[in-house]
Amino acid sequence: MDEMQAAILRAKLAHLDGWNARRREIATRYNEALAGQAIDCPRDLGEGNVAHLYVIRSAARERVRAELSARGIATDIHYPIPDHLQGAARATASAKVQLPVTEKPRARS
Repeated sequence: MDEMQAAILRAKLAHLDGWNARRREIATRYNEALAGQAIDCPRDLGEGNVAHLYVIRSAARERVRAELSARGIATDIHYPIPDHLQGAARATASAKVQLPVTEKPRARS
């Protein structure tokens, strides 16, 4: 990081708590709007969660993504292959790690 980047980030640092709080508020509104749907939403939206991503799970993932896209809402699958199952990790101690929730297959409907 150079001096210019450091100066900009230092100025932004004073706003960070407020930005994080606002993202948590938005995530809470999403949770309320999605209540009762067949979608797993983030549960812990306390002070420790900066809510930089709003990650959901759905057995109908592709249908949900298509519906959101039709409404102009972008989505992404950040980790289509869990980190511990990536090629580089398979040769390390993490290859023996089992993460059943992470590895749980999802329907692609």
